[in-house]
Amino acid sequence: MERDPRGWNVSPAPDGRGAPEQPKPGARAPRPPRIGWRWIAVIVVALAVNYLVASALGPKENPQVTVPYSPFFLDQVRKDNVKEISSQGETVQGHFRRDVRYDPAGDGGPASSVSRSTNTAPGRCPAR
Repeated sequence: MERDPRGWNVSPAPDGRGAPEQPKPGARAPRPPRIGWRWIAVIVVALAVNYLVASALGPKENPQVTVPYSPFFLDQVRKDNVKEISSQGETVQGHFRRDVRYDPAGDGGPASSVSRSTNTAPGRCPAR
């Protein structure tokens, strides 16, 4: 049984139907499909547009700032300005109801507006 070069495993009919086609003399072998440079350019432009739209419309959360537990964070708790907290081990993370100004002492930099914080609570660490 003659095998079809395209991978088909069929037996041709006695009259020749279903037999593999014989290559024509002087014909070139078919080229595999190629991706042209225009398609690559379209894909790159589409990715760039996607990145720009996502960065313009994406969430703009404030970064989390490390503030001291005492007195800064405790003062905000007493003023009822803490919306929610989560703690794990010594670390307490919280969201303030209203933005607060925090100026780290001694750095000489400008005060930053804080809406999210993280700090280390003293004495919260379990015994080791």
